[in-house]
Amino acid sequence: VLCPNTSVKKTISVSQDKYVFDTTSENLSFGTLKESKTISVTSLGEWTVSTNVNWISISPKSGNGNSMVSITASDNTDYNDRSGIVVITCSDNANLTKVIHVFQEKFVFSLGSYSKEIEADSTEPITTIVSCSTLWSAISDSEWLTVSASDSTLTMTPTANTGAERVAIVTITNPLNSTKLTYTIKQQGLKTE
Repeated sequence: VLCPNTSVKKTISVSQDKYVFDTTSENLSFGTLKESKTISVTSLGEWTVSTNVNWISISPKSGNGNSMVSITASDNTDYNDRSGIVVITCSDNANLTKVIHVFQEKFVFSLGSYSKEIEADSTEPITTIVSCSTLWSAISDSEWLTVSASDSTLTMTPTANTGAERVAIVTITNPLNSTKLTYTIKQQGLKTE
């Protein structure tokens, strides 16, 4: 617009809202077993999601505008913690990214003790703690030693030995990665005069 009087000016202020692109989380922690968590993506445009590890799955892998994204960590059957990242990238500007750090706990499977020697006349129950990330089962290879499980405690009950020294092996198995642990009980033979 032209005005003959150059001393008359009109200032027009122009403002523009910033581009919105954000997520509700920057860190996610998972237990050992398969688990899903949801994050919220806030965006004015399209976006894509990717990960750098094969044990993380994402749904959906792309979207437009505001949406929820499910991030799933599969069972961790390894005896080490593991980590990965999920990257959400703005399709309108590849320099706009949100990185979500994902951590998953290691698989745990161990016994409080692994063996015991008992006297011939001992019928006292023997216990050990089973630390396991999932359910577990136990079986004895000998009829003279019975086993029972309650929460994280393995109880093994012998009968009195009226013969020679004997050995029983209890095998503890977890179904997640089919690994086995063993507990050995040696019972002394009956002493003869």
